[in-house]
Amino acid sequence: MRVILASASPRRIELMRRLFKDFDVMPACGEEKSEETAPDKYVIALASAKAFEIEEKVKDSEDEYIIIGADTVVSKDGNILGKPKDSVDAERMIHMLEGDKHQVYTGVSLIVNDSMGRRNIGFAEKTDVKFNKMTREEIIDYINYRDENGSPEWEDKAGAYAIQGYCSKYIAGIFGDFYNVVGFPIAEIYRRLNFK
Repeated sequence: MRVILASASPRRIELMRRLFKDFDVMPACGEEKSEETAPDKYVIALASAKAFEIEEKVKDSEDEYIIIGADTVVSKDGNILGKPKDSVDAERMIHMLEGDKHQVYTGVSLIVNDSMGRRNIGFAEKTDVKFNKMTREEIIDYINYRDENGSPEWEDKAGAYAIQGYCSKYIAGIFGDFYNVVGFPIAEIYRRLNFK
């Protein structure tokens, strides 16, 4: 059976290796947008759009497949925070989050087509994350930080931070699945695929 991850995220690829030895990476290219306003429904809609896009490309050539689409957002006081547009937007997001608790939602869409037929399993996982208070200098320091590749850590990250990276020193606690905050709730995906 062909297994496909509909994402090019290095973090998701790394975690996917804990579920499957062999899989293909086929990132979805469609625009990430939804009319949904509730964060759980919003991420499920985006994850589903990614998985459906990839299924359209492979369904005529594959008899059996599993396609996994995922999308992550941060939610603070009812506001959905996706990926920042630029450093000013990233600074705004970190300022919103510092010193308080927020929620991280990852929506997952699992399309399974096998001898039992086609099934589409969609769900959202939620994790609460608490940030310590940060001074303006600390926020600017984080925004200016560059990883080993010379890229800003906030770039391409929902809520403008990576919990496993430089920003980890500002995290007071998490309540729920750590890997959900990374962007791939591996334990729930494993359970839903019923790998027992």
